[in-house]
Amino acid sequence: MATIAGAHHIAFTVSDADRSARWYCDLLGMQLVLENEDDTVKFRVLAHPGSGWILGVRQYRASRDGGFDEFRTGLDHFAFTVGSREDLEEWERELDRRGVTYSPIAETPIGTVVVFRDRTTSSSSSGCPSAPDLAHARPGAYVVVSQVLVPAADC
Repeated sequence: MATIAGAHHIAFTVSDADRSARWYCDLLGMQLVLENEDDTVKFRVLAHPGSGWILGVRQYRASRDGGFDEFRTGLDHFAFTVGSREDLEEWERELDRRGVTYSPIAETPIGTVVVFRDRTTSSSSSGCPSAPDLAHARPGAYVVVSQVLVPAADC
């Protein structure tokens, strides 16, 4: 049977590739590893030096504005993992320091989470969804920092 070893990357369509790349580099400590621009798209590829995780931001010349909406078919959110609850608490302190709105740490059936929005992909000025009540999330891409509770072998 074919199998996977883990996640490689995620790419977002954004309104400003440079601004989004700066935001992720600053907040997550990612590094720019590739950039390109042509008549169709401007993109930046970022890598996290500690984990090797890759994020792409793509700015299409012919994009339709309207902002991110998790209620439309497509991407709902993305999440990355930290090692402990103490790491989640450190993320709360870091988000506070940067003035980023986030949900308090919440226990969910699949992990303990902190939720925050990427303000570079949306023009919305609304707040974060509360972690246990994501069905009422407002427009604007959001990110979940999670301490996973369910071991992969149990899935």
